[in-house]
Amino acid sequence: AKKVANTILNWRFEVSETHGFKHAEVSGGGVDTQEINPKTMESLKCKNLYFCGEVLDVVGRRGGYNFAFAWASAYVAAKDIIHK
Repeated sequence: AKKVANTILNWRFEVSETHGFKHAEVSGGGVDTQEINPKTMESLKCKNLYFCGEVLDVVGRRGGYNFAFAWASAYVAAKDIIHK
């Protein structure tokens, strides 16, 4: 588990180009946000099951903001997991 965590934490890549905001997409579908605790990202139906990022039904202009939501929601989930 430590090796996997270390690999993920130290994963680096370089973005070489983008298609800009003009080609931004919208995403929808996934786990209904009414089925999670927004303060912890934990499922209200299944204890110790967490959801974050695009697996959730959060619709909006993506244009890179989906990464911000993915990281922020993962942070909230991880914070709750380590404090249990």
